Amino acid sequence: MAKQKRIPEFERLATEMVGDDKTPDVFFVSVQGVCVLITTDFTAAYGYWESISHEPYTKETALENRSGTVASIAPKDDDDNTLVKRDDGHRYKSKRR
Repeated sequence: MAKQKRIPEFERLATEMVGDDKTPDVFFVSVQGVCVLITTDFTAAYGYWESISHEPYTKETALENRSGTVASIAPKDDDDNTLVKRDDGHRYKSKRR
């Protein structure tokens, strides 16, 4: 995947909305901290996140919404550069039914 270009408007939306717990729900997908997708469709956001978040884990990715992080590839802990997958998407899918 080519290096992503930051789009200031996307970055501003993500900064303002992720974790604000308001409605309607909006999903943000990021690669290496750069917002690359914004949508109100969980299935589309999750599918895109999965498509860019496969082993071996070589880049940080995140799927976030207005409640916080849904899924990510991120460092194991603050002192370790090992990237690990955290995926709570199944919980979100079950809540939406």
